[in-house]
Amino acid sequence: MKTLVTTRFVILKTVTLFVLLAGVNQAGALDFKNGVIVSPPDLSGPERKAITMLVEEVEKRTHVLWPVTNGWPSANIPVIAVGNRSTLKQLAGPYTKELM
Repeated sequence: MKTLVTTRFVILKTVTLFVLLAGVNQAGALDFKNGVIVSPPDLSGPERKAITMLVEEVEKRTHVLWPVTNGWPSANIPVIAVGNRSTLKQLAGPYTKELM
């Protein structure tokens, strides 16, 4: 139980979720079916666990499996960038200003 509480604390306190919206249709709905999670390569154990939990919960609820990568994709797809504020520049590259 303590691990679950610690993991949730990490999610809420140290992991900031930034979403770059790449595909908004005319009605304003977001389509994340082809999304990808981008995270820094040097995450702590609890931070890696938080991303694993995110991937598993999204898959369980939507049947969509988001791949996890350490580099920003070149394709025009939705990106879920996960990390703390100090790693945002490393993750987002040219999109840093838009996300901050």
